[in-house]
Amino acid sequence: MKALRYLVGTLLGAAGLAGGCGGTTAPTPRPVAVPGPVVHAERWPVVERRLARDGGVEQRVGELLSRMSVEEKVGQVIQAELQNVTPEDVRRYHLGSVLNGGGSTPGGRKRATAAEWLALADAFFAASMDTADGGVAVPVIWGTDAVHGHNNVAGATVFPHNIGLGAARDPELVRRIGEATAKEVAVTGLDWTFAPTVAVARDDRWGRTYEAYAEDPELVREYAAAIIRGLQGDPDSGRPLEAGRVVATAKHFLGDGGTEGGRNEGDNLATEEELVRVHAAGYVSALEAGAQTVMASFSSWHGRRMHGFGELLTGVLKGRMGFDGFVVGDWNGHAQLPGCTSTSCPQAFNAGVDMFMAPEDWQGLYHAMLGQVRSGAIPSERLDDAVRRIVRVKLRAGLFERGRPSSRPFAGRTELLGAAAHRAIARQVVRESLVLLKNRAGLLPLRRDLRVLVAGPGADDIGRQCGGWTLTWQGDGNTNADFPGATSIWEGIRQAVEGGGGSAVLQVDGVFAERPDVAIVVYGEDPYAESRGDRATLEYRIAHPGDVRLLRRLSAAGVPVVSVFLTGRPQWVNPELNASDAFVVAWLPGSEGAGVADVLFRSPDGAAATGFTGKLSFSWPKTPDQTTLNRGDEGYDPLFPYGFGLASGESGEPGVLPEGPSTADIHSRGQILSAMSRVADWQLANLATEAPLPDGGSQEVSDTEWVRGAFFAGVMAAFRTTANRAYLDAALGLAEKNGWQPGPRPRHADDLCIAQTYAELFLLDREERRIQPTVARLDAILAEPRPGPAVGWREDDNWSWCDALFMAPPTMAMIGAATGDRRYFDAMGAMWWETSAYLYDQDEHLWYRDGRYVPQPDGSQPRTPNGRKVFWSRGNGWVFAGLARVLEHLPADHPDRPRFERQMREMAAALVAVQGADGLWRSSLLDRDAYPAPETSGSGFFAYGLAWGINHGVLDAVTYLPAVRRAWRGLDWALQPSGKLGWVQQIGYDPRSVGADDNQEYGAGAFLLAASELVRLAP
Repeated sequence: MKALRYLVGTLLGAAGLAGGCGGTTAPTPRPVAVPGPVVHAERWPVVERRLARDGGVEQRVGELLSRMSVEEKVGQVIQAELQNVTPEDVRRYHLGSVLNGGGSTPGGRKRATAAEWLALADAFFAASMDTADGGVAVPVIWGTDAVHGHNNVAGATVFPHNIGLGAARDPELVRRIGEATAKEVAVTGLDWTFAPTVAVARDDRWGRTYEAYAEDPELVREYAAAIIRGLQGDPDSGRPLEAGRVVATAKHFLGDGGTEGGRNEGDNLATEEELVRVHAAGYVSALEAGAQTVMASFSSWHGRRMHGFGELLTGVLKGRMGFDGFVVGDWNGHAQLPGCTSTSCPQAFNAGVDMFMAPEDWQGLYHAMLGQVRSGAIPSERLDDAVRRIVRVKLRAGLFERGRPSSRPFAGRTELLGAAAHRAIARQVVRESLVLLKNRAGLLPLRRDLRVLVAGPGADDIGRQCGGWTLTWQGDGNTNADFPGATSIWEGIRQAVEGGGGSAVLQVDGVFAERPDVAIVVYGEDPYAESRGDRATLEYRIAHPGDVRLLRRLSAAGVPVVSVFLTGRPQWVNPELNASDAFVVAWLPGSEGAGVADVLFRSPDGAAATGFTGKLSFSWPKTPDQTTLNRGDEGYDPLFPYGFGLASGESGEPGVLPEGPSTADIHSRGQILSAMSRVADWQLANLATEAPLPDGGSQEVSDTEWVRGAFFAGVMAAFRTTANRAYLDAALGLAEKNGWQPGPRPRHADDLCIAQTYAELFLLDREERRIQPTVARLDAILAEPRPGPAVGWREDDNWSWCDALFMAPPTMAMIGAATGDRRYFDAMGAMWWETSAYLYDQDEHLWYRDGRYVPQPDGSQPRTPNGRKVFWSRGNGWVFAGLARVLEHLPADHPDRPRFERQMREMAAALVAVQGADGLWRSSLLDRDAYPAPETSGSGFFAYGLAWGINHGVLDAVTYLPAVRRAWRGLDWALQPSGKLGWVQQIGYDPRSVGADDNQEYGAGAFLLAASELVRLAP
């Protein structure tokens, strides 16, 4: 389930997070949407063993349904989010469900107490049972993301994420985890968890890989049944969903773990046979175990969004598989269907989504649905079917009989929240999940009487060891104080060593005065969730270059080094493996970090008390390009295979491993990412406060200036692509310094450019203050339309110069995507086409920089020395990049979209025709002889737009991929060893003036944007 935000997947998933699919052939162009393949229901399994139908329950369902009004029925199929709904809303609209998104808590308090959760649950329940208006009492059901324990509640036990459970190979322990989680959820009065994820992750770049148990469907099948039985109870016991159990959710139906490129919310291109054999495996066993709800996936199958895929939701899941619970949508997932919005989508409902997760716009959706039921757009039979399913689940869960949440067994028993017995289970899972990849000369397990140095950023960071979906949606912003009762890995080591007669010192940077006997270095990924976790590469050091330097420094000092690696996926860590004497994959172990020490050390008497038993449930890559590496694949060649794991005391090492990029080709993923990091790092360290002007003076470059805005568009692309937190921190720091304000000029396009960064940051965590100033600015502009650039324009009014089309239109499109308000798309389109009519040459398919260069009424027109029209490379680069950034956020069904795509194709053909032999474009596009100097900001933007067009199916790869690769070779030539990009036309200079050492931030921004798309095309 998504957390507090709108279309972040649209922003992140499509913006270059994930890398290319590998291979040496050009990718096939893909349109925005294509007809899906035919579903053959008879090829899908029939699920024979399910929770048995109860005649009494069915009779009560029918009676309740017969008494409900249309308004009450519509209310039952809508779920609203905690921050946007009140108990009075539940009473008035008869809402069937509420949820708390990731990081959403009673009163907005991260450390809200169990009593506060319970009091709010009581209030919602009482409202749902209020029949003062003559309605039917149907209890509300509250859903929460208890995905690795009751992880939204401070003090709860946080179990390892699913990837660690898969390494433990212990389905009975997984059942016990479900049982303990259900009890802790029951303490706070909640009824329903959006777990388990039963995806089979096939591309480890996927940001949700850690939510999958394995790459192998058989292990997922086994675990899905075990966790469902733990959460809901055994369906064969005659007492399923008894007190202390919660309703479970199998998610996300279907194929979310197999999307192309590992892109979250992406497109799964598997055959139907593979969809059945691999991706449906967990659903078969989940339904056999009695799963009562299934969540629809954001992803697509061959271009068709799952939220609208009736043949699968209804024909297969409900029909062939016999599922009689209800299907819940994901966070506004219905809004992503063509022709739908967050407030209207009969297509999804008619396809089989029974309950809309409509976190913020639920009221608009409610009224729209009433109208659609009355008009017949939603058949009454379909509405009755959905309500019947929802009420059936509520009856099975005993919600009608148990009364207020606070009166139920286990409610308010705070001693069960983080109970010692539950923490013991979690600690056992940590021990069983650790996988030993390297153990030179049997170094592990260690004696306890040693001098131990503990280092690394993850050593004393409980939030990092817990990962995403922990107290906050992304799992970030937490301190150890937010985890009462938990232990960090450092604390567990300290207790073990001091109890065994040794000494332990924590020094994060690894500096020591007295040489230790051994160093344990704990490091790994920063917390993330969903699309923020999508990666372009599996090379770990791209995002965390300092960790291997620390390992090497300790090793060079003669200290034996044990690496404890915190990660949500297999990664290419050859440099880190080489620099370690022992290497332990700890995954994301949760709140009980002491479990790591249980296995690292011998018992006090010298015996190996607990040995390494964990086995890889994901194959470990030999090269960074092995992103889809699954047991049984053709050419399967991992560094460590599925099922690998050394035992305690067992010596084993893979030898000296290659550490360089998989290929020296500048077009390889490793080389592109390396260049990207160098440019970002150099430019961030060399931000200018002023820029030279042609008259010898200078111009101030402020933090809200368009120059900085264009660069930080690239910085955000660098963060999305490399996952280097330093880039995100730099963007956040700038935005906070600016107070999230656009530039000072009220209507000037240049002063809106920086707001693109604010919008991207907003879409990560959805803090309203991040876009409020920009929304207010845009609303003021929309409230006062002014003449277009060809009629009495002033520069500060509308977009009278072509560069403006990078500055303002993407900002408006992003705000439209963030708010769901189509006014911004419509106004942006109208203003774009006014400027196009003024500056776009319909013959050349290029843009004049401004009115000085357009044909005059008397027929005159400025020309180059060779008589050619003047089209600046830099200005056309801004427009072409602006097209890509607008299309990235413009809805698929917007009437202007075909027109924008057509203009991109026209420009692309014109640009390739004038590309230089060195891959770069000249400062004046049509006269290379008069203007021989290359210009890299325009070239970078051209490379970005062309690559974006290929990656999104707008441009033909066969035609344009060679041009993209030529452009990248040229940009690489212009890149200095330091990371400084030269040949950037300066502010205010015309095309004649550009030199090898000329640099501006917008050139670096263009380079970074290009790299973010090039990496997806890398062989």
